[in-house]
Amino acid sequence: MRTIEKILEFCVILGFILRMMLVNNGYLIEGVSLLLIGIFYFIWSIFRFKDYSFRRKDQSTCIYDPISKRMSLLAGFGLFLTCSGAGQHMVFITSSNALVFLGMTILLIVAISETIVFIKEKRVHISRVYKRVFVWLAIGIGVWYMSGERAIQVIYRKHPRFIKAYKAVKKYPDNEKYREIMWNEYDKVMGKKTNRDSGGII
Repeated sequence: MRTIEKILEFCVILGFILRMMLVNNGYLIEGVSLLLIGIFYFIWSIFRFKDYSFRRKDQSTCIYDPISKRMSLLAGFGLFLTCSGAGQHMVFITSSNALVFLGMTILLIVAISETIVFIKEKRVHISRVYKRVFVWLAIGIGVWYMSGERAIQVIYRKHPRFIKAYKAVKKYPDNEKYREIMWNEYDKVMGKKTNRDSGGII
């Protein structure tokens, strides 16, 4: 299971690098990988809920406390929503922010609960599930913050004319003249004629 997770994480990082380098369709690799890793986490949490260990000798993967088992399942669901929402954001699905927000809310509840238990029971280490919760909670906040115009300003920071055209379209979405100017500037950024029906820009 860990091998699958590493492969998907590598694909997410690769897609992010390609997108930052403005490689055409790099966002698809990042988006699809995030969707897959979200599904992976949810399935993994179900196995943990049933006390199924893929490594029989590794007892740390088994959870015997009923409350911990339920929290693990809730964490898996939160990870699924956060990762899949982030993935949908990369492929321009408008409902993505709602999924990311809901996922982060669940992860925040799980993180607070785990922190309280960690302090109360004076645990020496925190479980691998909750390490992922804290990591993806931070990533979810980053995706939430970097949505829309902020992402455009970072990714296309070397192309101010395109950023200006994008802002004009956001301000006047029904103005076809501004939209055509934006696409022409985008073609200059990508160095070729792009498909107007492919979806969004980032």
